[in-house]
Amino acid sequence: MELDEVAKQITALASFPKNATFDLASAVGVMQHHDAITGTQVQEVEKDYHKSLSAGILEAITQVSSALTNLLGLEEDISLSYCPLANVSICQDSKKDNFRVLLYNPLGRTVSHYVQIPVDAGTWTVTDPDGRAVTNYLYNPVRSFQFVADDIDQSLNEKVLMFMAENLPPLGYKIYEFARTAELPSMPINSAHDNLRVPTIVGYENNYVVLDGTTGFVITMAINGIEVNVTPKVMFYYSDWGSGTYMFKPDVNRRDPVPFSDKVENQITHNVVSAEIKQEMRDWGVLTIRIYPDTDYIEIDWLAGPIDVGDESGKDVIIKYTTDLETNGIFYTDSNSRELIKRQRNYRPTFEYTNGEPQSGNYYPITSRMVIKDKNKNIEFAVITDRAEGGSSLNDGEIELMVHRSTLRDEFGEHLYEMEYGTGLVARGSHYITFGPSNNSDAARSPSYVQRDIAIKKHLPPLMLFPQNPISEKTKSYLSTELPENIHLLTLEKWSDKDNTYLIRLEHFLEKNDDIDLSKEVEIDLENLFTLFRIVSAHERTLNGVTALNDVTKLQWPQLNKLGLSNKTPTMRESSEFKITLAPMQIRTFVVTIEPIFC
Repeated sequence: MELDEVAKQITALASFPKNATFDLASAVGVMQHHDAITGTQVQEVEKDYHKSLSAGILEAITQVSSALTNLLGLEEDISLSYCPLANVSICQDSKKDNFRVLLYNPLGRTVSHYVQIPVDAGTWTVTDPDGRAVTNYLYNPVRSFQFVADDIDQSLNEKVLMFMAENLPPLGYKIYEFARTAELPSMPINSAHDNLRVPTIVGYENNYVVLDGTTGFVITMAINGIEVNVTPKVMFYYSDWGSGTYMFKPDVNRRDPVPFSDKVENQITHNVVSAEIKQEMRDWGVLTIRIYPDTDYIEIDWLAGPIDVGDESGKDVIIKYTTDLETNGIFYTDSNSRELIKRQRNYRPTFEYTNGEPQSGNYYPITSRMVIKDKNKNIEFAVITDRAEGGSSLNDGEIELMVHRSTLRDEFGEHLYEMEYGTGLVARGSHYITFGPSNNSDAARSPSYVQRDIAIKKHLPPLMLFPQNPISEKTKSYLSTELPENIHLLTLEKWSDKDNTYLIRLEHFLEKNDDIDLSKEVEIDLENLFTLFRIVSAHERTLNGVTALNDVTKLQWPQLNKLGLSNKTPTMRESSEFKITLAPMQIRTFVVTIEPIFC
């Protein structure tokens, strides 16, 4: 959970006690249980999970607010607040005519990020830390969430404001000021309900989509000027009687997925920040396609639910991306957001595969991305997810990802149809489509790097907080030197209050052959990495931080070849030199002792 990592970072930087945000860390730890992370727990347990997370979030925000107040040397607490329901257009902190937002970037690199904030209708000015006006625009929420507002007795925000937060500093923040200057918008939202008669291009010069003139569906996407014929659709499988909490089993008499609609009407909005196409299907499926002028991806904002079970049939909702790529039954899934694993349809490398369940038998867990490749066209096509989902490629050129489920029968006597806010569960999330040449020596960055970079930035995006009191320092970074673009700061947290030690993990997130330039060893100087303290000793540990690496003896298995990582010398030194080397796919863990730097 993003807030958990941010809370650990900020409280560590402020030298708060190790367990300052224990309630949230504990709740997130419990959420790793297989029933919690997949949503297969019974409703009563789900409510208890919500209760624990809610309590943890409240504690974490309080601690982060106090920590930042201390770091900034302020006497009055900045009183940070957090809007967990911003994605359903409910946020009391932004339902004002004037407010400020603190965007904290937890990554070790500078990032730019498209920010969406629920606000009320009107004309808005957004001001950056340097006092410059920031281009913004308002659009309508993806659907009405009045049922949520009614259930919790709060008001909905009428619009969503979007702007680009540029160059957020590594391990740091920027503060933006918002003011509503008029109740009416300065210009109408450029939106059209299009019944298309001819193919229509929506987007920008190099990033765009093409809509079919007959059906309204997307038929082509372009990123960085490269086109791929691809159509995203919301579909569902009818559940079989045996499909339940722990089993995906389509109806044997209706195995093929059913599209929500054969035609769609498009609500098109186009401006300088982004182009948006909203497609509503039935009463419980929405796709919003967002094209940005300067990104390596096209965003698919999906919404599904409450699932219609009026026909007394359970349903498994998928989003299918159909391309014209020739993939020969091969696709790739990530292993816990790290290496890609090659998959072959209807095949297992260690046993003879039987095709009794052609759909579920080919499904795999997708933590962050799924990839297909066409060697003849030299194209690599990937979908990056914002959460763990099940996925497959059941036909050449296809990627399908399951985003929501309902089952009306279960082997344990409780079906999988949760209720929330007085109705069936509504799920909302995002997919990020990216593609490019598999092999192109002229490209600035390889597809593998682009995919991993998008995944890291979307899984740990800037955290949006609302200070109630003014902050004089509008921007600040707690990292002395920006990390290289292939290195990720996995962990920064307090390790021991007794001897004032910290736990630091650094990850080289590329594989050996991912990129010509970036799949190389990287040297990092730990000593002066942070602005608030200097590292005076570093002891390398195992991944969990418990055991000194020098105390670990691993079995050395005979190898048929010498591919893989070379042996690295553990770092355990107390001197003026703390330069470490990270090889591709390597994570190194250190317990460090610090010496504060007094400015």
